[in-house]
Amino acid sequence: MDRRRFLALAALLASSGSVRAAVPAGFVDVRRHGARGDGASDDTPAFQRALDGAAGVWVPEGRYLVGDLALWSHTRLAGTGARSVLVHRPGSTFLAASGGGFAGSADPRDNVRDITIEDLAFEGRSVSDGFVQTNHLLVATGCSGLAVRRCAFRAFQGDGIYVAGSAYATGAERHNEDVTIRGCLFDGVNDQNRQGVSITDGTRVTVEGNLFRDCSRPDMPGALDIEPEAPWARIQDVRVLRNRFVNVLGGVGAICVILALDRYDRHPRGIEIRGNRVEGRFRTLGVVAKGFVDGAHAPPVDLVIAGNEILDTFHGFEISGLRGVRFEDNVIRGTTVAARLSVPHRGRAADVAVVRNRFEKVGMHSGVALKVHPTVDLTVADNRFVDCGWIDRRGGVAIDASEEPPAMMRAERNTFSEPRWPKGA
Repeated sequence: MDRRRFLALAALLASSGSVRAAVPAGFVDVRRHGARGDGASDDTPAFQRALDGAAGVWVPEGRYLVGDLALWSHTRLAGTGARSVLVHRPGSTFLAASGGGFAGSADPRDNVRDITIEDLAFEGRSVSDGFVQTNHLLVATGCSGLAVRRCAFRAFQGDGIYVAGSAYATGAERHNEDVTIRGCLFDGVNDQNRQGVSITDGTRVTVEGNLFRDCSRPDMPGALDIEPEAPWARIQDVRVLRNRFVNVLGGVGAICVILALDRYDRHPRGIEIRGNRVEGRFRTLGVVAKGFVDGAHAPPVDLVIAGNEILDTFHGFEISGLRGVRFEDNVIRGTTVAARLSVPHRGRAADVAVVRNRFEKVGMHSGVALKVHPTVDLTVADNRFVDCGWIDRRGGVAIDASEEPPAMMRAERNTFSEPRWPKGA
């Protein structure tokens, strides 16, 4: 056989799956521990033996039925991509968790450390078994140094990834540090999920370049939720960058920051939501940052929401009950109702800047683009309002602060255009 024909045959066999990918150096093939990957056999014992005994575990193509796996320090778990599938085993709570969901202590020095997960698919059971709020695919709790890259999370019943404080050790203080989730897919398939990513405790967390679609029930917060739930919870230096959200539900927003408590031992601070794109099909909510206190008397959160596109959503954004928020250089286009500041019964926002944004065709069913409830120290400047107001061309209001004027509001250098709706709109 000549060289050309040999190479052609080798390529054909490789594409059909008949040639197995070589096991990378430093990895152990999970099949050496007895994993079958047939989608029916319980491969949990084989996976756990591999994880307990090797730093690098290689997952060849196949469908591996596993659940309640414990990930230990200095573990690397990797596969071939979409064809290396970990299927959430019936009867298990989570698919995999750092330290089995119970490791560590309140001191991060006791954390599980340095876990890397790459090029795998995680498949949940929301299609067959429906919503179960506590059944997550991947859980980080008491973990320092988690990197998840180029993975797909589908049909999760709870969260795709849960970056948690106590998680399954209910009420026990745990902290996470240095978490990166990059280049992943979070596909809820049927919206019967909690969140794609939940962060209830994390310092130096980056969620970047991921795709979220068709996830989160209407009675859950949204596709990506930052929500410290305990007084000891730490949310510091969290970045949500250049992600895409398509047709997600949730009852709060596609991207949520929710500070539900009156006080925290360390007040959440340093959150950046930048360069994301939310595509709503008029059923998705936009970006929401809210607390339930008077922001005028709260510590600053130093929250920046910048350079995002929020398109064809029910609303564009809400900021309530927080102090120290900059909403700048965003595009909000095609929303049903107004964006809102300081929504009643949630708390006044304070020290808020809404600057250099473009509002286009906003408030089509409310007649208002930006609704301002009582807010302390508000700047609305250098924004452009284009074709905002009622879709039937009855007119509308770009900025409505008529109910109760904000305390110290500066509105300057904003521009407003006349409606130019297409004929017959």
